[in-house]
Amino acid sequence: MSTDIFEVPSENDFLAAFGIDALESIPEDGFWTYEFIGHDKKCRLILSFNTHETSIQTMLETKEGETNTIVHEDARKLAITNDDCIEASFWSEKYTTTLHIRIFPKIKVTWSILLAK
Repeated sequence: MSTDIFEVPSENDFLAAFGIDALESIPEDGFWTYEFIGHDKKCRLILSFNTHETSIQTMLETKEGETNTIVHEDARKLAITNDDCIEASFWSEKYTTTLHIRIFPKIKVTWSILLAK
């Protein structure tokens, strides 16, 4: 378990920005899960995070059953942007990673990593 601070939006922030409640919420464990369904219902995104473990997981699933899951630790900040996107930053001595999620008009998840020299 990390002792670093991991800033996350509140459940009310997700409700205000996306009109959704947490699919699962266990505040005492620092764990939340949110589900986003694509406007065409052809894909869904499960976003979960744990503030105690400073981790974020994305699972993107298509209607055809294809799944792409990524889990990353060392999260420092998860935020909802002014254009109703979700952004996260991760860093350590060895790398810097960013996560960008666009929900509207189509779900798009982009992970990028830069390794330190």
